[in-house]
Amino acid sequence: MGIKYNYTISHLEGDDRNEIDYNEVVASDVAPFYGQINQKESTRRNLLDLSKDDEESTDGIFNLLSLNNIVYFANNFTLLYANKKKKKNQSLALLKILCKGGTSGINAFKSSFLLPWDIDVKNKIKKDGTLDQQNLHLYDDDVLNEKVFQFMKSISVVAFRSSSGKGMAGYLVVPLLEKDFIMSNTIEHQRIGDVINRYINENLDTPTQIDFDSAQNRFRQLRYIPVQKERLKINKNYIEFTVDVSPAWQEVSLLVPKC
Repeated sequence: MGIKYNYTISHLEGDDRNEIDYNEVVASDVAPFYGQINQKESTRRNLLDLSKDDEESTDGIFNLLSLNNIVYFANNFTLLYANKKKKKNQSLALLKILCKGGTSGINAFKSSFLLPWDIDVKNKIKKDGTLDQQNLHLYDDDVLNEKVFQFMKSISVVAFRSSSGKGMAGYLVVPLLEKDFIMSNTIEHQRIGDVINRYINENLDTPTQIDFDSAQNRFRQLRYIPVQKERLKINKNYIEFTVDVSPAWQEVSLLVPKC
């Protein structure tokens, strides 16, 4: 037995929005491969550690970060490694869930109001010989690409570029995602994110249609912030996305007696 839900999206701007505390913890700063190697990565030691445990701790969590912390850490990482080659997994790695004792979804004790988004812009051949093309209209047109980035930057609380400089990512504000509803229905996190992605394309003044990476809408999904060309800043004029939840129908399992 399970309930299916419908989601109706709207958005708020200016003084109609709920006030954000930029010092409230909203993300877990984690070791990307904790579950595989059961230890933190030494490549992160030069970043400020706000946690009380030392770098040899084996819970995979460096810190719980606020939005102010995220911007500070990302800018600090850029200052440290701007002229050095760093692999993607050596960047700041964040989960939008707050974890304790491990980095799995089952270790989450809270979901924050952040909704990560990611727009991949690619035109390359993979190692297996297949062609990987994503948002191709933004690959060759740098002017349109920048327009899309500035648009997403204007509706997000934080936005940044991918390591290639072509792609982009960031965080939207969705208050429902920090409610008990999500902790009780974690699978719905991705469905809500997908509906919001569609809402952006259909109801906001986007420069062009955008193919969002749906994987970023999962309850537990790693988000890297690589070295940036420009300093990150919090956008206090972000859009707040509101979500009205209504049950659609309920699955019922019928037990048929054996003859």
